[in-house]
Amino acid sequence: MKAANNQSTFNAGQLATLRAIANECPYEYGIAVYEARMLVQPYDSLLTVYPGRR
Repeated sequence: MKAANNQSTFNAGQLATLRAIANECPYEYGIAVYEARMLVQPYDSLLTVYPGRR
C-alpha cells in the first residue's frame, strides 16, 4: 500500500500522526483507528494499545 500522496514510505511527521491515531479507542474514534494501526504496523511492530482501548 502506498502512503499519502502516492509515496512509498511515510515521513517522521506522518508516522507520529498515525501512531497517535492508532493509540485511540476505535469505539470512540471509529474505523480510522484500525486503518492507522494497519498503516503503522510495518514500521512499528510493537505498537502499544493502552488498557481500555481496543
